[in-house]
Amino acid sequence: MKKMLFPFITLVLLLAFSFTLKDDTLTGSWVIKFSNNETVQLNFRNNGTVKVVIPSDNFTVEGKYKLKNNVLSLNDGTCGLDYWGKYRITFFSKDSVYTVMMEDSCGPRKAAMDKATLTKVKM
Repeated sequence: MKKMLFPFITLVLLLAFSFTLKDDTLTGSWVIKFSNNETVQLNFRNNGTVKVVIPSDNFTVEGKYKLKNNVLSLNDGTCGLDYWGKYRITFFSKDSVYTVMMEDSCGPRKAAMDKATLTKVKM
C-alpha cells in the first residue's frame, strides 16, 4: 500500500501544477495614467493583437504583441508594422505591470511605454 501511495501523490501534484493558470498574462484591458491626467488604453487580445486608444486625442491604433520571458515585443501602425519595440516588464501583481524600454525606434510608442505602469481594468 505504501508503495502505491507515493506515486499517486506525485501524480496528483504534477497534474495540479500542470493545470494552474499563469497569473502573469497581458491578455485583457489595461490603462496607463499619466501625471497630466491623460490615459492610454491597451487591449491585449489572446490572438496576439493589441488595440491602443488615446481618448484625449481621439486616436486608435492596432498592432501585434509577443510576450516571452518578461520581454514584451510590440508593433503598431503609428510608426509602421515593421518597427518592433521591446520592453522588459515586471509584474507587481496580476493586475499591475511596469515596463522599461530595451529598444524601440518609434518615438510616440516609446514616450507612452517607457517607464510606464499598466493597471489592469477590472470588468
